[in-house]
Amino acid sequence: MSTLIFEMILKWLRIIILACLFALNGVWQAEAQSRNRPTWITFSVGHQEYNGDFGNEILAFEVGYDWTLGLELDQYLGNLFDFELSMDYAELDYTNAFSTTIINANIMLNVKPMGSKYHIKPYLGTGFGISPFFNNGASAENGVTLHLPAQVGFDYQLNDNMAVGLKARYNRSLSDDLDGIGEALDMDGINHDDFIVYSVGFKISINKTRDKDGDGISDKNDLCPDTYGTSFWGCPDSDSDGIPDNEDACPNNPGRSVLGGCPDSDGDGIVNSRDKCPETAGVFENEGCPRALDEDNDGITDAEDDCPQQAGTAANNGCPQKEEKQLTENMKENLQKLGSLLQFEDNSSVVDSTAYDALKQLADYMQSDSDLRLIIRGHTNTSRSAAQNLELSVDRANAVKDYLIEQGIQANRIAAFGYGDTRPEISNDSQDGREQVKNSRIELHLYYQ
Repeated sequence: MSTLIFEMILKWLRIIILACLFALNGVWQAEAQSRNRPTWITFSVGHQEYNGDFGNEILAFEVGYDWTLGLELDQYLGNLFDFELSMDYAELDYTNAFSTTIINANIMLNVKPMGSKYHIKPYLGTGFGISPFFNNGASAENGVTLHLPAQVGFDYQLNDNMAVGLKARYNRSLSDDLDGIGEALDMDGINHDDFIVYSVGFKISINKTRDKDGDGISDKNDLCPDTYGTSFWGCPDSDSDGIPDNEDACPNNPGRSVLGGCPDSDGDGIVNSRDKCPETAGVFENEGCPRALDEDNDGITDAEDDCPQQAGTAANNGCPQKEEKQLTENMKENLQKLGSLLQFEDNSSVVDSTAYDALKQLADYMQSDSDLRLIIRGHTNTSRSAAQNLELSVDRANAVKDYLIEQGIQANRIAAFGYGDTRPEISNDSQDGREQVKNSRIELHLYYQ
């Protein structure tokens, strides 16, 4: 009869284990998409102690006996919960009274009071367990015991992929035949064969996580998977202004979030790159410069005004528009008379003394207005060769220029040219033309710059 019960329990044990593995696979598929390393395997060694019909050795810590080897699968369910499927292989005995080989299998739900973000993760757990046992020393029978496990322990995270753990699991038995005395599935609560397991384990993550930029944040949780960054979901913050580079318009210059991460040195709400007065608070309509920086009130800021104290126009860079000056008709007539009074000795570039008064009057004109400029043009008749005439006309024009310079007129205000006999007023083909004084002359042209 006991053998039949044993076979039925083993059958149901296999069904329960397969069902748990199937359920666990569903958890893997769901959670693996939202957590980096949800699944761990633990290899453990430990020691177990007995409390039953022969006596109680719990807390005796006779570690030289009753060693266990364990294999455990842990699945992350959330910040506060883990699922655990464990199996221990052990020899359980009590002095010389009995000795049995036991396989202790448990399905557990662990609660993590401190969550999952710390290196040390204490936990409490409970669940359901089943333990086939073999070669019982007292009755030489095999059997299965059901139990309700409760455990306490902690894990210490070594790195992202490894941890170590310590725990103690008490197995409250629902039968009384583990030690060969009593009956299977004894529910009366008297002399149940309980046992406790103390173990130390080494945990390894079995998830493969991609991290292309090596910042310790998996690609699936990294908003910037190709750029190293340890904050802002894996994105860098190069200027440390609290705004990630992928949202920062000025990623290398610290700034304010309301300005897209760009700096505003004067605090006027206009970013430095668009502020023409970045160190002085101003207004938007004045491109970041204060309204007060337009001393002449011409609508052109002093920073852009070439004449900041004189109202002007934008076309003239803020300076007053100059009025175009014109020679008066009286000045034109006097200039023509002055030109006719400029005489030279025959075949000479020496100014005749009779022309000094006219030259002095011309110098007075130019000294009265610094904007006046003068062009002197020398001409001759054809009484000499063309080369001689050209040379003589140039010399005479320069003689007038030199006299004016001596009177204090700047040289850069005067230009002198000679044309020889190429521009006669009367034709040089006649004897009259060749001898005419009008062809041998100095022309004066005054103008405003």
